[in-house]
Amino acid sequence: SALKVIGITGNIGSGKTRIAHLFYKNGCAVIELDKLGHHLLEQQPYKKKILQTFGKYVFDDNNNIRRSKLRKIVFSNPDLLEKLNMMIHPALIKELIRQLDLLKKKKNVKAIVVDAALLFEMKIEKLFDFIITVYTNKLLSYWRLWKRRKINFFEFLNIYSSQNDPKDKRQRSDMVIYNHLGWKFNRRKLEKIVKSILASLK
Repeated sequence: SALKVIGITGNIGSGKTRIAHLFYKNGCAVIELDKLGHHLLEQQPYKKKILQTFGKYVFDDNNNIRRSKLRKIVFSNPDLLEKLNMMIHPALIKELIRQLDLLKKKKNVKAIVVDAALLFEMKIEKLFDFIITVYTNKLLSYWRLWKRRKINFFEFLNIYSSQNDPKDKRQRSDMVIYNHLGWKFNRRKLEKIVKSILASLK
């Protein structure tokens, strides 16, 4: 039978990327949707569109997009976020489907995992056999991001509120993983969960 495709979603700072990595360590292929998106933004046609819509401000001296600046702009303005998404999401979905088709032919992979914060927002649920939402309370999400990127609280709130309500995500998932504890306490429990999911999808 074809390889199963697992989607992992959750709001910013929920820890979904770490959980995706646990699947990777257990023999799965992992696609990070964010990285595919960044890759698109490095391509000339998209750079041109971004320049036309957002101006020189979001570029550095080497004509590369500064994602931190782009983030600041789009997450403080829902209309601009919508514009950016309409620019990039169709191509991103196409590229995701292309990568899934390539990976499905692989023999030595247990499952394919897609780490996708905007899984529901992009309306790509149909691509998955199993959807996991990783849930963390808002303050802990912020703390994790602050440690990683020194992101300020208002920027965090803008990003957080641009994503679908976590409650809605939880209701539409096959499984919810509550990731409230620190990684040290949580890793064993999460590893067990990952192994049991992989066993159940055979």
